[in-house]
Amino acid sequence: MALRVNRTRKVVLLLGSMLVVGLAFWGHRKSVRDAFAKGEQLGNERAVWLGMLGNYKIASALESGQRERAKYIAEDAMWRSIVEVDKLAKNPVALPEERKSVSAIALPMVVQYFYQNPRRIPPPEKSDISGAVDHGLKQEADNEARDDASKGVLKAVSESAQGVFSQQDEFFDEILMEAYRMDLETQAVLDRHIAQRNFPGNERLGGGVTFLMPRDTGGGGGTDSSFSYHGKKLRVDYRDGVLKVNDLDYGPIAKGDRVDLRLLGRVFVNDAERQPVRASE
Repeated sequence: MALRVNRTRKVVLLLGSMLVVGLAFWGHRKSVRDAFAKGEQLGNERAVWLGMLGNYKIASALESGQRERAKYIAEDAMWRSIVEVDKLAKNPVALPEERKSVSAIALPMVVQYFYQNPRRIPPPEKSDISGAVDHGLKQEADNEARDDASKGVLKAVSESAQGVFSQQDEFFDEILMEAYRMDLETQAVLDRHIAQRNFPGNERLGGGVTFLMPRDTGGGGGTDSSFSYHGKKLRVDYRDGVLKVNDLDYGPIAKGDRVDLRLLGRVFVNDAERQPVRASE
């Protein structure tokens, strides 16, 4: 009797050990699969990010209006990378240097590009391949030069083709609607970055005020009591507590304020947009 109990105990212990090992092995395989999935996602986001930077350079170089088709292709590829690159900026598996580069350089450049070159996203039109085919066949069937036999064949083909081409219409409608949904998702991400004024630029100090400036080939600087800047599209003069931008008076500015001028034509003071008071004399 004692022998049977010992054997039963050994079997139970053996089965328990096998179960523990099996669960550990399953958990290990799951963690490996998860790691591979995260790595694959990260690799895809990195590739999209680098592609977006290349397309940004192409689109910017072609912005003069020449070779419009090449510019559109580059813009389209850049547009379709925004969602994935936005994910990369928040991906905890990515290197900190990657997230910083994406957040501080790549995304701001592209956000500014599409802010200055906005896209229209009209709802897709319904596909009508079946209607076009039917119209063409009926025109041929009504051709007086054709004999009755040919007309009968064309009519029969038109009737039999309706079902096939109707299915094609449904297929293309689904593709177009999915592309439209993706465009709306991209626009939502872009709108969020625009609302946060996520544009490229740099900080400059003058008169105790922080100025967020766009990337521009201008010159100037600040002192303890003033700030001046003269660029291609932006001129800034701050002295005696008054801010003037492109010869427009934007009123008083206090020490410790933050003035955001990265959106050309718009002035934000401490995150609130400010309108000009009067033209400078």
